[in-house]
Amino acid sequence: MSPDGPATGPGTEEDVEAVIRRLTEKLRVRPTHNRTRALLAIAYDRRTDGNREENIRRILVHSDSLSRKKIGKALWTATRVLRGKAFRDRSATGGLGVLDLQVALSFFGEALDVYAKGSPLWADVQTEMAITLLRHPDLWPNARRHIDKALEVYRTSASGPALAVAYELLGDWYVLMARKTGAARARQAALGEYSRSLARTDRSRDTARWARLQLAIGRLAHAGGPAADDIAAGHFAASVQALTGAPLRTARLGALRELADLHLRRGRWADALPHYAEALSLALDVAREPATVGGRRAAAVGISDLAHCLAYCQYRQGNPDQAVLTLEAGRGRLLLDRLADDAEAGDCDAPGHAQRTRLRREIRELESRGYGGMTYLEDSERLEVLRRKYAELTATAPRAQSAASIAELAPREPGTALVVPLISPVGGAIFLVTHTDRCVAPENVLDFPHVTTRHIDWWLEGEPESDDAVDEHCSVDDLGAPAVTTAGWLAAYRRRDKEAAGEERWRTTMSEVCGDLGRTLIGALANRLLELRSSRAVLVPAAGLQFLPLHAAVITDGPGARYLLDEVVVEYAPSAAIRSLLHTRRGGRRTAGQALVAGVSRYPSLPPLPAVPHEVELVGALLDSAPLLDSLATRERVLDGMADAAVVHLACHGAGWALAGPGFRMAWDPPAILYLGEEGLSFQDILGQDLQKARLVCLSACDTGLVEHSLPWDEHEGLVTVFLQTGAAAVVSALWAADDRSTALLMQRFYTELTAAERAGAGTAGRPGDPARALRRAQLWLRDSTRVELAAVYERLVADGHDRFIEPYTELMLAGAPDDRPYAHPAFWAPFTFTGA
Repeated sequence: MSPDGPATGPGTEEDVEAVIRRLTEKLRVRPTHNRTRALLAIAYDRRTDGNREENIRRILVHSDSLSRKKIGKALWTATRVLRGKAFRDRSATGGLGVLDLQVALSFFGEALDVYAKGSPLWADVQTEMAITLLRHPDLWPNARRHIDKALEVYRTSASGPALAVAYELLGDWYVLMARKTGAARARQAALGEYSRSLARTDRSRDTARWARLQLAIGRLAHAGGPAADDIAAGHFAASVQALTGAPLRTARLGALRELADLHLRRGRWADALPHYAEALSLALDVAREPATVGGRRAAAVGISDLAHCLAYCQYRQGNPDQAVLTLEAGRGRLLLDRLADDAEAGDCDAPGHAQRTRLRREIRELESRGYGGMTYLEDSERLEVLRRKYAELTATAPRAQSAASIAELAPREPGTALVVPLISPVGGAIFLVTHTDRCVAPENVLDFPHVTTRHIDWWLEGEPESDDAVDEHCSVDDLGAPAVTTAGWLAAYRRRDKEAAGEERWRTTMSEVCGDLGRTLIGALANRLLELRSSRAVLVPAAGLQFLPLHAAVITDGPGARYLLDEVVVEYAPSAAIRSLLHTRRGGRRTAGQALVAGVSRYPSLPPLPAVPHEVELVGALLDSAPLLDSLATRERVLDGMADAAVVHLACHGAGWALAGPGFRMAWDPPAILYLGEEGLSFQDILGQDLQKARLVCLSACDTGLVEHSLPWDEHEGLVTVFLQTGAAAVVSALWAADDRSTALLMQRFYTELTAAERAGAGTAGRPGDPARALRRAQLWLRDSTRVELAAVYERLVADGHDRFIEPYTELMLAGAPDDRPYAHPAFWAPFTFTGA
């Protein structure tokens, strides 16, 4: 490989892989050899095979801290360009977004200072600057001058491929201008630049760019309205046809999606279906390849969207059974793989069990850092080796997979209904599957043709600030605008501590969203559940619904408002297959056993939680466990206590990591997610535990039920699934910041209900304690109780000699009229959800 820059070197993927192997072997002998590291970074930049997120990591590691004196100006400058490209690409694969783009621009600036002005290499860096600026939400207009500078050089040097790149970028610039201004002239200009680029692109030598230009031209044609749909489809189809072979799989997937989306928007279900089916198959194959957590996250982007679109086509083609199975295949794939590993590991009689167990343990240890922090290159490479070995050992072993039939998908318990929502860009539906179903009955299909992904966006984020994201031919009226038009519940939740009256505005918004959820979706679902006489609903939320308190959707308005939780016990599950695995895991586990109860009320830099001492005392008494409070609730003691606990109850501050964005993970030392005074528990700490005895983990802390907002939502990655991975059968968690005082009362009632049910079922053939049912009863009790009724809890404790409860009793009774229901608002009783079995 030439040291002159990343534009030279081997031409085929096989050549690149051979160079990587040779340079990697050299690096093992001389780990700090600068030139070898630089050339290896260049090789990974040219690599098209493998997961892009992992290639980016290797580029950044191998190009870091290189000595200019040791490798020479030319190679050093080339690596600065590589680092810029890697940071730019990382911004789109879970990095730091705009910050990564700024870092990329600084590296390109360094290279421009070295290359001679007006030289081809100088023009190449101008091109990289333009690409980066075009991705920046604020600085993109500045890309034009860099494109013009590159064009000036390329025109005089008669560089056909380079000119093609510059003309393509100029087309991209005009497209952005058209989006911002709506000017038809800008679209025409973009079409002209793309056509110039296409004329200079050799399809056989630069297939990826040729196909990309076909897509760009197709998009412009599509913007012209339905009359140009056939022209757009022709360009999209040409792109798909050109993109063949393993190195172009990801590009082919994108082209298939564009072609299928066009047909979907026009209601051409039969035309869209085969393209979505191939795209989903490709996406699932790609998602199985990466070794690291970050790589799998990046590969999982879009899987669920594809599944929802394919399922909607299948549903509209009259095949609801296949639609439900497709939705199941697109949910929680990463978690299912991990839980399937656990299930396989439990088979002690399987050949090679001990070796597989050792491999799984080491894989989990290496993976655990990737949940809350960055992964070292050595860990990534070790993971690749271990995963390859594990795959070889388990190639013939039976593994848990998504259901192959509705009968396999159906819940095992009588009176239980599986609720599977389908939300696509053009319409939605809800499917119900009951205990005895072998197919989806027509009467168990609830059609919502006007409920789309736009509704989810409204419920979460509110009215968009601009119309950039709206399809040009799908008006708001066509989609059916929800009632909430000011602020979504997540948007209001983020702002509640940053503005005056923010808390009250958030609660008002939540009420609006819960009301609209009931009117739009959940009211019809509740009616059907009543007709089926289902006492329990297992919700499999997706497409953003997992951020919403569906159990608190209003199904009857007015003074005596009723919610979904009034009608049925509500459970949540990432997928039906995952719930089935957890149901098997639950087995005979009971909550009557050793318990870990820990809480922290005093913090050096966070607001105190004055009700936590009351909560852990009440819970500890009910579970017959001495609670660990404040200074006793150290990281070491909490982790030690988890191993033998049937119930783990933690009451403390949560880190708010789920809404913090990708920056939360950009740390070498995994940060805390549950605060315990001066220290806390990280994802890595929890993943290192073995909770095979845990029937229930209860997280009485803020935001513990949220999945990470910046990751693929339907992978359900979050604190709940981390505890499920460690062996717990079920988790109670909170979707938002729970009120301190009401939570203590709720938890006291929850464990009162749970332990009573456990005692009633002990020694009989009856069902052991049911946490989901106990949680429902506690929530309805808290919601409906007056001040006098709530105060009775404290009065009994005071009468028993617990004087510390006099203060909360007094505060409660002085805060309002005796017959008030102080915790009637969903903000108090609805944050907690049950996930598992």
